[in-house]
Amino acid sequence: MKVLQSFSIILFSIIALNSCSDEPTQVRVHNLNDKEVTITIKPATGTVKTIVAQAGETTQYIDINPTNGGTISGSRDGTNPPDIGFYALDGNSYGITLSAGDEPNLSWNKE
Repeated sequence: MKVLQSFSIILFSIIALNSCSDEPTQVRVHNLNDKEVTITIKPATGTVKTIVAQAGETTQYIDINPTNGGTISGSRDGTNPPDIGFYALDGNSYGITLSAGDEPNLSWNKE
């Protein structure tokens, strides 16, 4: 019984330590398109962020607040790719990719 209690305490401690991250939650934009894009990140709660990426550019990471939901929208030379939903876990890095072509799409990926 004492072995089980000790194991439970150790397991709980490991889980608790792993769930607390010192790393910020970050995002950057990969613009695979031939035109500049403005990306707006709208979390369910918190600060709205805007990132401008030139044609063919990958931006630097910016810090965002972890969130369990939100919307990403883009504007490209008067053309707006469809909005996408997203979530951001504490301490993870993410990339928003705008595809190439005349009718580009956005995607959200953990990096």
